Amino acid sequence: MGRRGPKPKPSALKIAQGNPGKRRLNDAEPRPAVSAPTPPEWLAGEALDEWRRIVPELVHLGVIGTIDLSVLLACCEAWAWYRQTARIAAKSPRFVTPAGGGAPYTAPIVNQLRDARADWLKLARELGLTPSARTGLHVEKPAEDAAGGFTLKEPGAA
Repeated sequence: MGRRGPKPKPSALKIAQGNPGKRRLNDAEPRPAVSAPTPPEWLAGEALDEWRRIVPELVHLGVIGTIDLSVLLACCEAWAWYRQTARIAAKSPRFVTPAGGGAPYTAPIVNQLRDARADWLKLARELGLTPSARTGLHVEKPAEDAAGGFTLKEPGAA
């Protein structure tokens, strides 16, 4: 049997939201390094375009690393599948009448488009790519260190 209740929030997300529940944070939670994963050679087309569009922003926000490669790939591929399905759906009728007559029903491409959109949205939320996924986040600009680089600091830290 799986874990019950809502998915636990990562501590970094709780900190970014100001720890609204004021619950104790997990000090032992792994914190992967923030970095831009390299896209695999086989990634192409709209999936690669989406990769190039979102990765710089995710790195800038400090929420992506090489450990997140698989969810990032899945999100980019889901976007490409959604776009391809949307193009086909735009050229297809929304409702289909059976060959022998009868009541019209929703064309299968409409259901495929709905599923593709839902798949992308689920993955996009995991990466914080939707406005509602970012609601409540208070991301501070990184502070510049003495060497000219940037360091991330927690809200309220001096």
